[in-house]
Amino acid sequence: MNYLIYKYKHYFFLLLGSCFLIFNNSCEEIGPAIDFTPVDTSLVDTTYQTDSIFTPQNRVVLLEDFTGQLCPNCPAAHEIIADIVDEHGDNVANIAMYNYFADESSQLAYVIDEAIELGDYLGPIIGWPIGAVNRKDFGSGILQPKELYSTYTDSELLITPSCNISMTYGYNFTTRKLNVFVTVKYLDTITTVNHLSVAICENGIIDFQHDELGEIPDYTHNHVLRKMLTLATGTELSATNEPGRLYRKEFAITLPDDWVKENLEVIAYVHNYEADNKEVLQTAIIHLED
Repeated sequence: MNYLIYKYKHYFFLLLGSCFLIFNNSCEEIGPAIDFTPVDTSLVDTTYQTDSIFTPQNRVVLLEDFTGQLCPNCPAAHEIIADIVDEHGDNVANIAMYNYFADESSQLAYVIDEAIELGDYLGPIIGWPIGAVNRKDFGSGILQPKELYSTYTDSELLITPSCNISMTYGYNFTTRKLNVFVTVKYLDTITTVNHLSVAICENGIIDFQHDELGEIPDYTHNHVLRKMLTLATGTELSATNEPGRLYRKEFAITLPDDWVKENLEVIAYVHNYEADNKEVLQTAIIHLED
């Protein structure tokens, strides 16, 4: 009996290994993300070609930081990011991805599916904190240690964006429904597949955090990813993207009661969606306190 069990287990693992090799060799390209969410036809979703020549915006850099409540090294990264944001203002948009370390005493759902999915998409993550600056590979991979956040942010700020992004929003104080309107205008011809991602983050959350000295019961968490209004990896901008191409898209969400509307910020970014190129072309941020 033991021999039969061993024999069939041996065949099982051979079959599993063969399947892995087949799938591994056949998945060199990123397939299209599938969104099973019912389409809301009442929301604006249009694109068209114009003869306009758009003036480039100032570059806005996306800084994604993978972090966690039980990560004692993570507050040091938060401080670095705070200094970067203080220096550059809204020319830097930070998203704090609480994608692994959570504390049992926390009353808030920090670890959300989108943060986990983005960690897998940009990773592998081999330690926390770690982050991406415009999702650019600077020679050692997309994910970078916190000590390089400032250097790479400064270099990315010097690059002229290949598209412009602008946002407005509407808010119903009675229903707490938020509508976000995103406009993308292309300045250059882009031959890579582009996606648009839209994230909601919250500042000023007081909750538990570990640091190198111990436990902080009243730590202030900022730029916490609360929800993606698109798929985690974005929604495809499917038309040929040439100078003058314009997109208008609307997104809607009813804010949960425990989200403080005045502490929220919406971040939209256009990025490449290819196996070897995930770079962000441009980013925009609006604060719902405005």
